[in-house]
Amino acid sequence: MCNFLAAGPVIAIVEIAETFFPPQIYPDVPGSISKTAYFFTTTALMQGVSNFFWMPAINKWGRRPAYVISFIGYTACAIWAGVATSYGSELAARIVTGFMAGSGECLAPLTISDLWFLHERGFYMAYVPTKDVTNNLVSILASFLSESPAVLSSTGSSRSTTRGE
Repeated sequence: MCNFLAAGPVIAIVEIAETFFPPQIYPDVPGSISKTAYFFTTTALMQGVSNFFWMPAINKWGRRPAYVISFIGYTACAIWAGVATSYGSELAARIVTGFMAGSGECLAPLTISDLWFLHERGFYMAYVPTKDVTNNLVSILASFLSESPAVLSSTGSSRSTTRGE
């Protein structure tokens, strides 16, 4: 889920750019797309940087509090990003969501080492990157859905269909 949030919506970057920067008001479409790309790059950056916070926190207070705090924060920030109407609010939500999602990058190997015996860990440690690759392949397949007329609303924006407007 963490990786999908960071890079999954990239397939609809033009539609997202048109939502926050309507071409009628902001005629510089390439500039709008560049600003929209910050939604994804800052999320991925924070997923990596936040490990410098999460790993010591996990060692100090334990895995369970880290799981609970990060998942509650991740869910709250994902809802915040979903209802954000301004560029600044959406960007802030994506940055904080990336911070919360970063815990999954260091908690997964620790949990695997707790649950399985030494001779089984190799298989399950290989499962995590395989899952990440599968998420990326599903994102590519989902790009065909984002271009489908059945998914787009009457205005041509895919964002309004995800919000229920």
